[in-house]
Amino acid sequence: MNKSLFLIFTLGVSAIVNSAQAQSTITAANFTPHPGENFLVHLFPYQTAGIGGAGLIWDFSGVSPTGTANMNHVDPAATPSSASFPDATVSISQGSAYSYFEGTSSGYFYDGVVASGNLIPYSDAEKMMTFPFTYLDTYSDNFGAVFTSGVTITRAGTVNVTADAYGTLILPYGTLNNVIRVKVIESYTDSYTVTVPVVLTYASTIYYWYKADTHYPVLSISSLDQDGTLYQGATYLDQAHISAVEENITNAIHLNVFPNPTNGLSVISFELTQPEKVQLAVYDNLGQLVEMIEQNQLGAGNQRYELNTANYASGLYTLKVLVGDKAGMKKISVL
Repeated sequence: MNKSLFLIFTLGVSAIVNSAQAQSTITAANFTPHPGENFLVHLFPYQTAGIGGAGLIWDFSGVSPTGTANMNHVDPAATPSSASFPDATVSISQGSAYSYFEGTSSGYFYDGVVASGNLIPYSDAEKMMTFPFTYLDTYSDNFGAVFTSGVTITRAGTVNVTADAYGTLILPYGTLNNVIRVKVIESYTDSYTVTVPVVLTYASTIYYWYKADTHYPVLSISSLDQDGTLYQGATYLDQAHISAVEENITNAIHLNVFPNPTNGLSVISFELTQPEKVQLAVYDNLGQLVEMIEQNQLGAGNQRYELNTANYASGLYTLKVLVGDKAGMKKISVL
């Protein structure tokens, strides 16, 4: 039987750019989802995740979605089995099935699941993330549960988690900077006795790509060996969730382009409250770099640049500004 909806739906599931990448750090604030947050993910066929390392570029721009899934995060207290998961702070709802998670200042834990008529509360919660967590950080955690599904089943396992890479991720709708990849290797057994002892084995490798403040993986690639049967799949997060995060950052620095639409000169302006390393670049609608405008340490205060679009083809472009490890964006229409 599958361990959790968190895994089930995952399974359903240029040097200029390189030099500008910063190491992202996962924290409780920029990672932990909250009740009321709902995420649309696109499912696509399994692909290899590629090697780990620093300042990488992952190009998944050509993947073809095969379906979608809604990951609805709700208040555990509003779920039918809340009493069995007293420490949970958020639950992922899928019809009558629920996965339960606990977010604290030090980590994010999987507390169990209710699915297919089975109630599986973990007596030893599985640590899904520890805070803070950055490139080359690693940890291991044991987890376990005892539950009934016709017979009494004892679950025992270990998870090993490593932030094995960071860099730029290209998805079908555009380019995401400062993405960190987390590799999760999980193994566990379900043991029970009918007339003879039975042990079912599970082993999975999951790669999650995270961008600060999205509260959900922007990309995941998973492979699960369930007692000899292999399940593989992948998902990427819908563009709306990325745009919402970047729009918040855009507002914070007052990023503006005027005039917009444009067919010649426009002025780009934004404000820094403190000295920051800044990258300012224009990308086309395929996520390809068109022009690098700025890539330097800037002082605090108002910043102003001229953008000449006279030689741009007509169409929609994305102006992206990277301030420290946070990215903002603004759409530019060229006539």
